[in-house]
Amino acid sequence: MIRRYLPNGQRRAIWDDRFACAERQAGVRIQRASRVEVIDSGPYAGYFYADLSLVAQAAGQPKWAVCLYPPQPTYQEAVASEVRWLKANFLELGERACEY
Repeated sequence: MIRRYLPNGQRRAIWDDRFACAERQAGVRIQRASRVEVIDSGPYAGYFYADLSLVAQAAGQPKWAVCLYPPQPTYQEAVASEVRWLKANFLELGERACEY
């Protein structure tokens, strides 16, 4: 799991299902920051996109209320795109991050 600890005591992380049980047992409150959705119709029907509107709300950054473009042909590619964006923008990764 990739984490960033903020000065106000909040913790931001990119969720990894392998740690779900331990996080819940520790009493960690999880708030979803983004999601990957399938496109139902149009030229990209069946493709996937990352919707970042939840991370915009959670971080108080309206400019982040976007869907990543281009749509990806597989769910895994869309998740990889989402994770790259979250690392660069939401976590603002640098030397401060810890990876477990």
